[in-house]
Amino acid sequence: MQSRTMVAALAALLILPLFVALLGFHKPTWTPVLDLAQTELRVRDVGTSNTPLIGLPGRILYDGQQGSHPGPLSFYALAPTYRILGSSPFALQAGTVVVHTGAIVAALLIARRRGGTVLTVGVAAALALLINGFGVTTLTEPWNPYLPLLWWVVVVLAVWSVVCGDIAMLPVAVLAGSFCAQTHVPYLVLCLGAGGLATIAAIVYFRRAGPSARRSILRWTGLSAAVGVVAWLPPIIDQLRHRPGNLSILLNYFTRTPPTEPTVGLRDAADFVLRHLDVFHLSVDQLAHPGLLVATDPHRNASAWRGAIVLALWAWAAVAAVRARHHTLMRLHLVAAVGLVLVLLATSRIYGVVWYYLLLSTWTVTAVMTLAAVWTAVVVLGTRFRRDRGERMARAGVACLLAIAVMFSARSTWVAPNARHSDATVVSELNAVVPATVSALDHNARYLIAWDDAAFFGSPGYGLLNELDRRGFRVGSFDGIRVIVTPHRVLQESEATARIQLATGQWVDAWRRVSGATEVAFVDPRNPTQTARFAQLRSEVIDHLRSNGLDDLAGLVDLNLFAVSIDTRVPDDIKSRLAEMLELGVPMAVFITPPGTHL
Repeated sequence: MQSRTMVAALAALLILPLFVALLGFHKPTWTPVLDLAQTELRVRDVGTSNTPLIGLPGRILYDGQQGSHPGPLSFYALAPTYRILGSSPFALQAGTVVVHTGAIVAALLIARRRGGTVLTVGVAAALALLINGFGVTTLTEPWNPYLPLLWWVVVVLAVWSVVCGDIAMLPVAVLAGSFCAQTHVPYLVLCLGAGGLATIAAIVYFRRAGPSARRSILRWTGLSAAVGVVAWLPPIIDQLRHRPGNLSILLNYFTRTPPTEPTVGLRDAADFVLRHLDVFHLSVDQLAHPGLLVATDPHRNASAWRGAIVLALWAWAAVAAVRARHHTLMRLHLVAAVGLVLVLLATSRIYGVVWYYLLLSTWTVTAVMTLAAVWTAVVVLGTRFRRDRGERMARAGVACLLAIAVMFSARSTWVAPNARHSDATVVSELNAVVPATVSALDHNARYLIAWDDAAFFGSPGYGLLNELDRRGFRVGSFDGIRVIVTPHRVLQESEATARIQLATGQWVDAWRRVSGATEVAFVDPRNPTQTARFAQLRSEVIDHLRSNGLDDLAGLVDLNLFAVSIDTRVPDDIKSRLAEMLELGVPMAVFITPPGTHL
């Protein structure tokens, strides 16, 4: 099989589950909420006078200033497919698949360039494991922690290529690294570190090279610098335009530890990283339950002791590669080691709650370490056999790797038709109230959108703003959330024709009692049995919280159910009840009121 055909076939195999999931998601109407709604707002702005210059708002707050992720490259990457396919939520999902497809193809091409058929199939097997572990929902939703997942693989492979002397891969490393670092800030440290390694390697090769090779290195490094400047020009423009700029907010936030948010520290970070080195969890557990890397299962958790075994085996393989003087493998182990140190340092600097999505990059390092260790074992064993037998073993190894790629891709494809959107309950509720809301509005009017949300952390409010904005209504929201809704969508209440008020839970009845408020849409996703079950769970949760001395949280159950569910003080048995309550949902209504109407 020709190498290009092989790359195309393997790419098609890996993309298949995402394509199948995308087709399944096209049937129901998807209504993005919270971060995904905020993403669509910005993707829709690309190419306009309000083209975004920074990334999505994050858990970044310094001196009262809301910070965002570093840059807008993810919005730019999603925009072409989004526009071509009609600027719809489905088009946004299709754009997400295109972004991940680009990463898959790039990774396979680098592998072919670096190691021919064997390495290409090996990287395909590693990608199949990661795709199956992350799950098709993760890789078809444009959430910023998920968009860099496969491009981080490209960064690692491109940096390894540069360390091997292939300086032509330096621009690829810069572009892929910029995409990851701008899209989700935890990748900033990782990509800076990886980029530093690539830069050092380029300098070493330059110093050792002759005149002709030096000119080539200078051309590629010059192109890399140009790529970096262009990629980072939007955040720099934002920094120059605003006081403070977003880059300043990020620098201050991450260099001055907030007293209320202590960092994880190296000791606890080591435990987190060891658990993410558990290859058994990455492979066997994910084969049984695809998508488990972004989900929870009390019976299938990653294990620190299994991760420690993987670490020890990889260390043995690294030493064996050095003893065998296999320079390509030595450099791969070096890149894996640097990646391991970087994820450890990045994890140690996490503030507050260690959310699962902050650690997903470690699984890529695990896959690279495993690939390097297996390759080393094959090389070491190959020296003990005759050449003809070694060649047969190599062919058998390729067959095994191909079988792994096929098996895990097939498993992902099998479950893809049954994939569900994340936040399915709030998505379905918002989707139910949007049509009646749209019917009650006037395209010539200006609407201030506000919400009182008892359950979903404001998710449906941002979703409603996005839905009406996409349909061409003149909508905006409060100045206090200008960074979140984008500054040009801020609308003063005095400038609004009317106020659109979304309410959930107990706020529905509260707004029904407001004079002048006209209810235009309502949904309660629960049947009588489910309503009774919700009431039972609510009573149990409040009683348990009070018995555990968490009276403050008990008072929040009817006001901010999501916030209670993620509070670290809540015991697991109560969290399971809260999760069921969120799954059941609460009533949702939309009202139109005169400007200035409040509870």
